[in-house]
Amino acid sequence: MITVLVKNPGKPARVREIDEKLSTLQELVGGYIEALPTDYDVLLSHIPGICAFCNEEGKLNGMPANFTIGNIFNGCYDVVCGPVVFAGRSDEDIVSLTDDQIARIKNFFKVMA
Repeated sequence: MITVLVKNPGKPARVREIDEKLSTLQELVGGYIEALPTDYDVLLSHIPGICAFCNEEGKLNGMPANFTIGNIFNGCYDVVCGPVVFAGRSDEDIVSLTDDQIARIKNFFKVMA
């Protein structure tokens, strides 16, 4: 089991304990998963060791907007639609988020509000 944050559109991010199976991630995002480029986000890039997953067809399927990712200051950003799962990363594996990572991700959403 790993500790993740699940952010659904229009709701605060919440901590969940999940198994790290692909099928569990797909269930949480409602379809096939896509990794989000957190390293290129102006705020998320300052939280080392995290990764995020969304539904790869979220926009195409008309899922509601969740948040923007990228750099709104230079116009290079995108809207993420549908649920998003944040986890820790270690090499090629997903791992539990630390308490510090959870606090910093939650703060990201306060700043984005």
